[in-house]
Amino acid sequence: MLNCDCYTNIDNMKDVKWPTSFVFPPRVGDKVEGEDARGGAHVLTVVRITHTMRHRGPVVMVELHR
Repeated sequence: MLNCDCYTNIDNMKDVKWPTSFVFPPRVGDKVEGEDARGGAHVLTVVRITHTMRHRGPVVMVELHR
């Protein structure tokens, strides 16, 4: 599994729970599905990938947008 932090700057999507790991590295253009507190599904597109280091080790930052 590949550790990741998914994020978006869309205000009404801030509380959606996005995946924290992927089976294989995501690519720009891939779709990612998250879930809100009521169990509703939200799908956004990967627009940027950044490989970085965090306190827990290497992480892929995944920016999502419509």
